[in-house]
Amino acid sequence: METLPVADSVTALTAETDIVESDEKSKSDRLAEGVSILTQLRDGGVRKNSLGFLLLKREITTWVDKGVKWEGSIPFQEYGREAIVWLPSHGKKAATLHFKVVKESISNRTAL
Repeated sequence: METLPVADSVTALTAETDIVESDEKSKSDRLAEGVSILTQLRDGGVRKNSLGFLLLKREITTWVDKGVKWEGSIPFQEYGREAIVWLPSHGKKAATLHFKVVKESISNRTAL
């Protein structure tokens, strides 16, 4: 299991884009926010070919293409984490990902 530096139990990633005051988010805004979140994960040490990253990328791609809001969690088991994801359809909210440490993974690592 790979480990990432952990400052606390949750790391929040929010898309670094200007939020537009409209009812619906444009496809270009969704794309920019999705790329921002994926880039932040890669910069944080997550491999782009890990299962969790690929599952997240699939959800973001669907969100960018269809514009339908999506909320859910994606396991990143090899990192002992879980991504809690919010991909909104409205322009007033930014896409957000909380990269949460999974407690049982911590106890398993300390037992080794």
